[in-house]
Amino acid sequence: MSNLVLNFLIVEDDLLFAVELEMLLQEIGYEATVRVDNSSDALEVLYSNEIDFILMDIDIKGKLSGIEIGQKTRHLNIPILYITSLGNDEHYEAAQKSNMAGYLVKPIDKYSLRTAIDLAINNILLSQKYKYANNTADEFIFEQYLFFKKRRIYHKVKIDDITIVEGADDYVQVYLKNDNKFLSRKTMRAMENLLSLHRFVRVHRSYLVHIDAIQSIDFQNQKLFIGDIEIPISRNRKKQLEELVNKID
Repeated sequence: MSNLVLNFLIVEDDLLFAVELEMLLQEIGYEATVRVDNSSDALEVLYSNEIDFILMDIDIKGKLSGIEIGQKTRHLNIPILYITSLGNDEHYEAAQKSNMAGYLVKPIDKYSLRTAIDLAINNILLSQKYKYANNTADEFIFEQYLFFKKRRIYHKVKIDDITIVEGADDYVQVYLKNDNKFLSRKTMRAMENLLSLHRFVRVHRSYLVHIDAIQSIDFQNQKLFIGDIEIPISRNRKKQLEELVNKID
């Protein structure tokens, strides 16, 4: 699929609570990709699967605690929401030395979980925006993906699957290869900054397109085609596009 709901890992050795977490995620709109109850299995999953988000208990089975797993896998840059009964300064401060995205003390409910996940992802997106502005895309937590919120949940979209970004008033519409669409409240300028390092070119005040998605270009009549969609080329962007095409040739 071109757009995916986030892949969650639950690390929890209390079976009843682990199942409850899965049910809460489902109520919010997400699915847990994997559920494990010990540190060994958690590490194996993290090193062999594409995990976007971890719901981590601290006191789990195995040689390592949840915090030690977080510290050991810090280089993977996967955000961790700790959900634990250990509500004290010592554990909270230790958790901060990992990729801690939040810290919830049991018991929790759907709304506290959803709020914590939303806040964590929003903070990541703000961090990405700052890093894009400073041209350090290689440091991204989710460097090949953008995330769009639709019906209260975040969807992961591979940047290479985006074909067109169309500006409209104070939002943009993002078109994907599979004909899905997402609305974003980012400006066209912000989207251009986000995508400029990924083979996207601005061809019109209202259009940004992926170079690889272009099927034909009519320079004489100043338009190009992506599938059945006809996109205008503005006069001041025409020369830039011609130079780019000549360079690719």
